[in-house]
Amino acid sequence: MGGCKPGPITISRGHIEAIFSAGTVVRVLEDTSGSINVGRTGGPNVYDFRNFAFLLAGEDSVFSVTDIPQLAPRYPSHAVALREGRDYPVFTFSNQAFASEGRARITSTAEWYQHKIPAVDYLRFPVRINSQFSMTNIVVDTTYAGGTPTTTSSDTISTTAYVDAYGKLLLPDGLTLEALRLRTVGPGDQKTFQFWTQGGVVVNVTSHTSQPDTGVVRSGYILYVSSRPRRN
Repeated sequence: MGGCKPGPITISRGHIEAIFSAGTVVRVLEDTSGSINVGRTGGPNVYDFRNFAFLLAGEDSVFSVTDIPQLAPRYPSHAVALREGRDYPVFTFSNQAFASEGRARITSTAEWYQHKIPAVDYLRFPVRINSQFSMTNIVVDTTYAGGTPTTTSSDTISTTAYVDAYGKLLLPDGLTLEALRLRTVGPGDQKTFQFWTQGGVVVNVTSHTSQPDTGVVRSGYILYVSSRPRRN
C-alpha cells in the first residue's frame, strides 16, 4: 500500500506571532542571483532553495512600540517594531490578521513616519490553501524636524493576495519544512511570492507583475527570514 502524501498545512496567528514578537531577533539572509523557480499552483510542490548563496543581511531585534519613546504615541500600543538600524517597520497582530502599520526612521536631525490606513494585511488567519483577499489602503508619509512637520504626502495602494500553492521548502542549512505559498500582486507593478511555514521561517521572493505566476521568475532578491529568542 502506497504512502499518503502530506496535505497542505494551516498557519495560525500563534505560528507567526512567535517570529515577530517582542523579545525575538529576526535573522535575515539575502540572495540576489536573479531568478528562481517558484513552483506550480496547487501541490504538493518542492521549493528548493538549497543551492542559493544566502548571505547574512542583518539581525533585527523586535520590540514593543511602548519600549521606543518616539514610536509609542504614533502607533497602536499592542504593535511591535523591528529595529533595523535607524528604521522601524511596525506590525500588529489580531485574531484576523498580521498587518503592517507602516514604518519610521529616526535620526539625530529628523523623524519620518509612515502610516497605512487601514493597516495592510500581510496574512489573514487562519492561512489556508485556496484563500485570497484584496485591500485598498492610504499611505501617509510625514517628516518632522524639531517636532514640527516639514513635509507630508499620501498615496493610495491596492494589493491582492492568493494562497495558491503548498509543498516542501528545502533550505541550505538542511532544514525541510512544509510551507504555504502566498502570491501578492501590487502595489503598482510589484509581485511577491512568500513561503510561510509553521516553524519560524519565511522565504520572500520579489518580482514584477510582468513575470509568470509559476515556474522560473526574475527576482530582485530573495530573503530567508528566521527567528530566535533575544538575549537580554
